[in-house]
Amino acid sequence: MGSEPHGLCQLSKWYRRGSTAPPMPYNKFIKQREAMLFTSGSSPHSHLAQSVFEFFNTKYSVESDVEVYHTDLSDDNAFGFTEVNGEEQFIQIHNDLNENDYITTLLHELVHVVQNENGQFDDELREQEAYGLESILFNQFSSN
Repeated sequence: MGSEPHGLCQLSKWYRRGSTAPPMPYNKFIKQREAMLFTSGSSPHSHLAQSVFEFFNTKYSVESDVEVYHTDLSDDNAFGFTEVNGEEQFIQIHNDLNENDYITTLLHELVHVVQNENGQFDDELREQEAYGLESILFNQFSSN
């Protein structure tokens, strides 16, 4: 057990220890190329997507290209969704969030991107990890 890599699936152990930095992801291999971020749709905070993505990549290695689509999710009663679309990860984010909720939601959904890349598909564990990391990552992002 001591030789296991510290991926996102190790959050509960890490969180109980009170660590100040999120664990390293499972996919810490050498990248062949940088993942790219694409944005579409409209949001008053869409200009923040690139800086949030770059910050997140200093903590976790995102291998997939990611598209963030800003759309009205009012009918879905959600702030965001993430899905795998071939080699790309597709994030839908509600287009009418305040700035803090926008950043927090995007960080939450980027955790799901890494979980998808690592083959973590247990919904309960995925949400526990994403909610556990979102405020830590938000605070680190905000202090930069």
